[in-house]
Amino acid sequence: MTTAMKSAADFWRPVSAIGSAAPPAGFALLRPVYCVAGGLVAGVALRYGGLEALTITLAVLIGLLAFFEPHSALWLATAFMIFLFVFFQTTAPLGEDLPAEFFYWGIGVALITAGLVIATLFSPRVDWRIVRRRVRTAPCLAMIALSLVMAASTVYGLGQGNRSFIVWRQLFGCVLLPTYFFLGVALFRAPLDVDRWLRRVTWVIALGSVWYVERLSLISLSRGAYYREQSPLVAYGGAIAVVAWVELIERRGISLWLQSLSQLVLCILAILLMGNRAAFGSFLAAVAVITAMIVWRRRGLALVLAVCLLPIGVGVAPYFFDSVLASRGLVGQIAARFIFVLSDDQSYQGRVAQTAVVMNMVDRQPVLGAGMGSENSFVMPGEQHRLKVASVDNGWGFLLLKMGYLGLAVFLALVAALLQIGVSGLANTRNAILRAGRLSALGVFIYALVSFVGGPIFFHFSVAPFFGAFLGAIVALNGAGEVAAPAVVGEAAA
Repeated sequence: MTTAMKSAADFWRPVSAIGSAAPPAGFALLRPVYCVAGGLVAGVALRYGGLEALTITLAVLIGLLAFFEPHSALWLATAFMIFLFVFFQTTAPLGEDLPAEFFYWGIGVALITAGLVIATLFSPRVDWRIVRRRVRTAPCLAMIALSLVMAASTVYGLGQGNRSFIVWRQLFGCVLLPTYFFLGVALFRAPLDVDRWLRRVTWVIALGSVWYVERLSLISLSRGAYYREQSPLVAYGGAIAVVAWVELIERRGISLWLQSLSQLVLCILAILLMGNRAAFGSFLAAVAVITAMIVWRRRGLALVLAVCLLPIGVGVAPYFFDSVLASRGLVGQIAARFIFVLSDDQSYQGRVAQTAVVMNMVDRQPVLGAGMGSENSFVMPGEQHRLKVASVDNGWGFLLLKMGYLGLAVFLALVAALLQIGVSGLANTRNAILRAGRLSALGVFIYALVSFVGGPIFFHFSVAPFFGAFLGAIVALNGAGEVAAPAVVGEAAA
């Protein structure tokens, strides 16, 4: 059986069954029946209740599935969000008012999360001896401390008289990060678990990117001008592009290579067509760091590449950029979006104005900032009216405003601990699945850290679960050693 056929056949198999020749039993035996029944229920909900009812129905079904297959529910949580971005996003989340669909999105995420948490606590597939050992590591202790700071800032925000709806809404987005972090710590027992989860979420996000690539390119071509939309999908796409890049470099086999190349192209095209500069810049930064780590193992090759390619790049880059910007077609319009003078960009000016206001507020209340639910108002350069918003278009500013310098110190400790275990022993890792998984998780973390400058990517409910699971994977893979080797043998024999 070819690698591609085997990958397709294994897609719906539970992670615990990978590498085992045992016939399906229990829930797995009747999975097709339950899929058909779930599809019928979802169809009825769509017919009589519209997208709103379908959203809640899908969330309930995924939450129930978690009690039987928590690993499948974990990747389906990402699939649920991609479904929302593609089919249930009517307004870009900009300005003072939140899109109406956010209410249904939040309910869906809450239902899935509740199902996953309860199911994981009672799941026989969780090895609590391993979990207890992992919880004693520095990243887990730092995440627990960050959770306590979130709780303290919530109490402080309510005491300050901040609007209770905004307080609880922001707490919900923040608490998803530690929740999915610990779900990843508990559910990712071995490197193969992470590998299977990665393969499923990468294809789900790549397929979601296809929708935006097709939609935005067709609209742009029909209008003869660059047309772009904003969607949280772009944050997912940038992360998966980093994973695809690692797979291209690390993994062997034409099937895996072609899959990774197609995912990389689709995600990058989606980012370019959406015009998201933060995601594209974060992707480039993460790729540069991860590539340097990979090439550094071959110091002679790294030196030759640096000596040969750097002068060529410096000499060619100005002419390339000038020729692209001079193009009057769609390519030139897209290039003008990404090649610009920072000080002349209105979006950048707005972020600077908002950051100045936020820092003044934090200076008056340094320990816990203004607390959860706090609002800030600033004048957008070039506009005549003052904007009042509860969020901050800078992740570090959001962290300071909601949790103060105490939250900043704990978050920096978490970052340092994750980076330390992310690179610890990486150079000596020889197993292909384990090494690719560790590099992918570390690369996504670096991508998220760079993206954090452009928004609270770790604390927004639409993306926090995804990145929280990746942080949990860093912890899970660090303690795996070379235990992936037996699993790989079993997989090959299956």
